[in-house]
Amino acid sequence: MFGISPTAYDLRFQMFGIPIRVHPMFWLAMAILGSSHNKLPSLLLFVACAFVSILVHELGHGLLAKRYSNCREILLYSFGGLCFYSPEPRRESEQLGIVVAGPGAGFLLCLAFMLGTSKGPILPNFQLLRDAGFEGVELISPNQLSMDEVLAARDKTGLIIHGVSGSRHWKDTLSDPNPEVVAHGLEAIRKEFLDCKAYGGTTVLVVPAVVNKQVSYRDAYKRSQENIRKLIPDAEKAGIKIAIEEVWNKFLLSPVEFARYIDEFESPWVGAYFDVGNVVEFGYPEEWIRELGKRILKIHIKEYAKPKRFDYKLGEGEIDWSAVHKSLVDVGYEGWITAEVGLGTLDEMKDVVKRMKKLLQLA
Repeated sequence: MFGISPTAYDLRFQMFGIPIRVHPMFWLAMAILGSSHNKLPSLLLFVACAFVSILVHELGHGLLAKRYSNCREILLYSFGGLCFYSPEPRRESEQLGIVVAGPGAGFLLCLAFMLGTSKGPILPNFQLLRDAGFEGVELISPNQLSMDEVLAARDKTGLIIHGVSGSRHWKDTLSDPNPEVVAHGLEAIRKEFLDCKAYGGTTVLVVPAVVNKQVSYRDAYKRSQENIRKLIPDAEKAGIKIAIEEVWNKFLLSPVEFARYIDEFESPWVGAYFDVGNVVEFGYPEEWIRELGKRILKIHIKEYAKPKRFDYKLGEGEIDWSAVHKSLVDVGYEGWITAEVGLGTLDEMKDVVKRMKKLLQLA
């Protein structure tokens, strides 16, 4: 087995004057992580995305280390990367800046758009999003889209389909007292697993329950957990994680409860899909992020303020985006950040990307 020492098989190059070395164990580790993609093109796409993402993360460290010290080398090894620099900066603020710069750079690769289209030509929308500056997209499933057309649009534009959002979880809820309704809901989510795997994604967004006059909070909690547990073997088989989102369903109304709800599954295949805008009515997004921490698999963003609620452009509502950004850095989040806003013209989508970068302190 290769050690961390240089080998004859290392890939070496430079970026921004920083020596970069990719150890053979990195490629092996990424291939293992992407082994759920049983087709070679999907596996290669996964490895390529992992390579770019980790490299950009380490460059975030390296470029600031170069400013305050001397960045000797960036090494991609096993399941991650290392940035070597010396001497240590004298100021604590400079040392902290080097640490924070990695996650900050990682956000840049993770801007995505939630595309609500369930039928019709997909390539024009993919091309529009790519031209606007998005790196990824999240699709609705089940849908009426041609799988071949979706995959062709993905491959032609280079837009990554990082996951899917369920289209049936509001109608066929997992908390419904009618077993037939629940069965339809479970069937839909299992179809979402298959779609997501075929697209090369990693998560299925699930709204776990809906509390109403017919379904009590306690019943919603119990039934939804029972039914999600039935899905965990299917998720593991597909290599797709169940990402539970907090929405306006009168359920999971505090970050403490949301964290406990996820922990009770005791499964690495269940996590949180945190929506920043959804909690502003009754809480502070930064507090939710810190409480959920590593449970967060992915993030949705949209603006919120009264009286129009979600009908504001990003940055023009009441969300404290500076606090949101700091909490994301504090918990070490480096995943996808997806805009859940309406699809518009190319200029309008470029504006969304510009606002995302500004709010997340990427520009």
